[in-house]
Amino acid sequence: MLTIYSSEKDKYNFHISDKPLEINSCGVNSSVGKKGPRNSFYVRRPEGRKDYQLLYISAGKAEHYLNGAWQTVYAGQAVLYLPDDPQYYLYQANIPVICKWLHFSGSMAESILQSCDLICEERIINLGEEREINALFDRILQERQLNPPCSETILPGLLYQLLGLMGRQRAILQDENKYQARQRLMQAVESMHYHYDEPQSIDQYAEKCGMSRFHFSHAFREIVGQSPYAYLTQLRMEHARELLIGSDTRISDIARACGYDNPLYFSRIFSRKFSMPPSEYRKQYSIFSNLSADDLPQPEE
Repeated sequence: MLTIYSSEKDKYNFHISDKPLEINSCGVNSSVGKKGPRNSFYVRRPEGRKDYQLLYISAGKAEHYLNGAWQTVYAGQAVLYLPDDPQYYLYQANIPVICKWLHFSGSMAESILQSCDLICEERIINLGEEREINALFDRILQERQLNPPCSETILPGLLYQLLGLMGRQRAILQDENKYQARQRLMQAVESMHYHYDEPQSIDQYAEKCGMSRFHFSHAFREIVGQSPYAYLTQLRMEHARELLIGSDTRISDIARACGYDNPLYFSRIFSRKFSMPPSEYRKQYSIFSNLSADDLPQPEE
């Protein structure tokens, strides 16, 4: 059995604070070689490391000592060790396993991990056999080993992407129904951006998402931060403001272009939003207000 202990001579075992995020080292461990099983591989670090360590099992399984007990980590799962965490894990010679790992550190490392919800009490992160995560690990390994031009700039970006994707995948697997509801809501938001000029009701958006009006409005507010009506109104008013400032289109036509058939109702909503009616807003802020006819480009005859 090959046993690895902590070593103060490990030049990659360090914690940095002057860079937001940096990969210190990375690699692949496998219990199977070209000529058959290798020796068992046992890592024993009672005092842990100074940096973060992420291990992703892409095939087979491994044994990790976590929360006071040996636990099996299967393909599609990862383990994150924080700085100073005791580390004990084992790859057995008679059990095929491929583990992709990396050590990283940086002043933003902890906040990034927290924002991605990857620092969890159970220590094992369920990701599933996600091809994109596997491919990102391979891309990081390739960049690190080959060290092509600009790799120092590209590697932190790849790690940002990897951690973000892991956080997203974990959230999906934790609550798939909630994730699917969010995806439907994002489609509704996108539809609002493209069709704000159409007189669609909140009931119609809710129906497209397969939700009741109450459920749709509640979920929309939770995810977007405001009600569907307020969000749609904001989109329409911002577009109206741009047309008032940057064009000489009639106000009644602007109202229709923003989804309001009644210009008086449009004016009332606009006044409530910007504390003045559309005509006064145009007078104060329009790029045409201080120009004479001679200042404007004339079409060729």
